[in-house]
Amino acid sequence: MRAGDLDRVIVIQTFTSVPGDAGDPNAGTWATYVTAWAARTPQSVVESFQSQQELSKASVGFRIRWRTGITPMMRIKESNNDSP
Repeated sequence: MRAGDLDRVIVIQTFTSVPGDAGDPNAGTWATYVTAWAARTPQSVVESFQSQQELSKASVGFRIRWRTGITPMMRIKESNNDSP
């Protein structure tokens, strides 16, 4: 992967579970695991018409350099700043 292809900054976050006020085990917060340069790649676009409304959904993927510890349970946010 060429460094020039990595033109986006993404934040990979992990969910930290904490008990809520009522003892709810699903309460928690998202915390930054790592910030990295990434290449954004379009995956698919789906358009449909339901209940007289036009709906569209676009999926994108991100490619980063290899990192250990990243799991499918984490989420990705595209950052607005230009430094990881």
